[in-house]
Amino acid sequence: MHNQKRTGISVALIALSISTPLSTYAEVTESSSLDFGTIVVASNSSVQRLSLSYNGNVSYSSGIYPITEPTRAEFILTGYPNDQRVFLSSSVSTPNSSSTGYTVEQFTLTDLSVPAVITTDSSGSASFYVGGTLTTSGNSGYYGDTAYSITYRVSINY
Repeated sequence: MHNQKRTGISVALIALSISTPLSTYAEVTESSSLDFGTIVVASNSSVQRLSLSYNGNVSYSSGIYPITEPTRAEFILTGYPNDQRVFLSSSVSTPNSSSTGYTVEQFTLTDLSVPAVITTDSSGSASFYVGGTLTTSGNSGYYGDTAYSITYRVSINY
């Protein structure tokens, strides 16, 4: 098939927005990046979706086939107050992907998935995962065999 190309899709650029003042010791560390894996876009004649929730559930629409599995982003919080509720929200800063190689089409990150609230442990540490939904254009255009990246934002409030 003409449209069956192996396409590596990776959300690599992450921006964090800390919305409230943190102590000088509080840190947020990305332990793993949100990566939609390597996929084949077998059909782009209608919008296709790859969804990965923060709790690890994965679904593919009928025109997308996985070569390698997607992985959630993981963030580690340290130096926060003990047993503190932390509120999370997310937004897509730049919804359309950019790519390193030539390709006619780009992907769109249409949704992000984060838990609404987490609680730090007795040492002031916690972790959370980020997932999302990636869509194709649906206009029969060609996706090249290259890496794609998208920027998103996670806000942390307590």
